[in-house]
Amino acid sequence: MMVFYHGRMSNNMHFPRFNSTVFSIVQLGALCTEGRLQEAVNILLTSQNPPGDVSTYLQLLQTCIAKNALSEGKLIHSCINNRGYTFTLHTIRQNKLINMYDKCGSFVDAREVFDAMTERDAFSWNMIIAAYRRHGFPREALSLFNQMQPTDVVVANALIDMYTKCGSIQKARQLFDKIPERNAVSWNAIITGYAQNRVLDEALRLFQKMPR
Repeated sequence: MMVFYHGRMSNNMHFPRFNSTVFSIVQLGALCTEGRLQEAVNILLTSQNPPGDVSTYLQLLQTCIAKNALSEGKLIHSCINNRGYTFTLHTIRQNKLINMYDKCGSFVDAREVFDAMTERDAFSWNMIIAAYRRHGFPREALSLFNQMQPTDVVVANALIDMYTKCGSIQKARQLFDKIPERNAVSWNAIITGYAQNRVLDEALRLFQKMPR
């Protein structure tokens, strides 16, 4: 067969074969970008060659968060498990599942994903502790924080803010004192907490002690 290539004809042109998996990745990405989540999930569930790449599933789960689509999120999670993908136990993907379940209102599912993780990083702990906070379990959040090794300053700062806003300034201070390396957010959170709870002398004392 004679074909033109850069103005010349060639009898030996080799074109790449159509790859249905690549097409699915592109198609799913486009649907997510357009917010057409249900269509994307339908394609995922019915495809004979579903994509195995990580980014596609992260994008699908992020779209679930944006649309508060718990049912679709569960279908995507089920698809990942049923297909037996090698990345199902990868920390990054499970962190995204925790985030999706939390933001879509299913704290129980978020905790189940967390409990099933064989390896957790700082983001894993941050997300599940934030989920406890959002769903009104401050004691459990603090208990999990105490289990973290090493202590995570981002989570600690969030808990300090939570306790001060709930009027538990003593618990906030106890947590503040446990942080080995405080940052500016830590100091601002506890000082603001004392001020909001009208313990102005201690707020001023800490402000004067705050590193600059």
